[in-house]
Amino acid sequence: MYKIEKKENYEIYAFDEIDLRIKIVDNNLLKNVYINYKGYNPLFTMLLGEFSADCEIDSIHFDVKSENSRQNNTLYAIVQKRSFRAFY
Repeated sequence: MYKIEKKENYEIYAFDEIDLRIKIVDNNLLKNVYINYKGYNPLFTMLLGEFSADCEIDSIHFDVKSENSRQNNTLYAIVQKRSFRAFY
């Protein structure tokens, strides 16, 4: 089971049993999706696997961006709102 923590412009889905956090930031037509699994960001590993190919088959288009700062280098997915349900 999971719980949803709603903030002003984002939501966090917390799956405590498997230590997974998904943060979804709403930017009008796009959603930024940040993933934290056991303290790690699995997005790069997902891209190396079949995840992006599976998304293409299902006509789900997304981009990957990086937030660079002194404290972290975070990858996140940018998904169009109309494709979000299928992506998530």
